Amino acid sequence: MKKAQDLTEVRIEQLHKTTLLPDSNQARTTKLPRLPAGSGSGEFFVVLVRDAKTGRARAEDVKFMSGSEKLRSADKALRSADFAFPFPEDGPTHILRRGILGCYSYTGCSFVFFDLNDLRSIN
Repeated sequence: MKKAQDLTEVRIEQLHKTTLLPDSNQARTTKLPRLPAGSGSGEFFVVLVRDAKTGRARAEDVKFMSGSEKLRSADKALRSADFAFPFPEDGPTHILRRGILGCYSYTGCSFVFFDLNDLRSIN
């Protein structure tokens, strides 16, 4: 039992070293390539998993919830995005997050996860 507890403490310490501040916009924002849909924004649910090859987070599933219909097809871009999200190194972990995709003619597209403290429901 002591060995498992020590291993857990090591993993927690590693996550503390690699994790940005939870309220940091940088920690919640992922830049995406410019999408041909033009300007607009939309809310999505994203199921994140650990990519076995890179060890980074990737979107396994994406669901458009609301917003500009032009961005409904942005799920392919979100599935190929490289999310800076810490994951445990072992085990099949799935994390459901909600965020907003904003695309603008001058700045391109960015996906921002909602701050967990701001969420009140999944609707």
